[in-house]
Amino acid sequence: MDLAERIRAHELTAGERRVADLVLGDPSRLAFGSVATVAADAGVGNSTVMRFASRIGFAGFRELQDAARVEMDGRLRQATHRIRQHPTGDPIARARDVELANLQETFARIDPTVATDAAAALASAGHVAVLAGDAAGRRSDDEITVFDSTGLAIHDLAIALAALEQAEDLDLPTMDV
Repeated sequence: MDLAERIRAHELTAGERRVADLVLGDPSRLAFGSVATVAADAGVGNSTVMRFASRIGFAGFRELQDAARVEMDGRLRQATHRIRQHPTGDPIARARDVELANLQETFARIDPTVATDAAAALASAGHVAVLAGDAAGRRSDDEITVFDSTGLAIHDLAIALAALEQAEDLDLPTMDV
């Protein structure tokens, strides 16, 4: 079980959630930090960091830190291996596979509560528009504008499709646009 799965499997206090957000957002701060630096970066006390480690099933900070280092090492080795490989096969399929792996990694780290809250906010927005650059944006303060271009249009479409599938898997509200 990786750190993200361990974190999702436990109810956390507000302070522990701040530590979890730090760990998930930048694992290197845990892997190469101390209890004091992790606590300061998360805006909590040292004891909260220690309770967080214990809450998610580690004997202490050092064991939590070792797990973060192992995960980082695995990711770095995979990236190094990919960089040194000479690509073969269909470049479109390779790009798709890389993007799908990135999406899976992203969705594995999304807190289901946050995703549900975001989906609920969009569902209750009253008006959601997909803009192609030729329409007006928000018409009132109650409307929500979301824009996140990941790069190429094909990337945006792949991410939108994966997000829609994830919403269906999580039984989140969806709407036709």
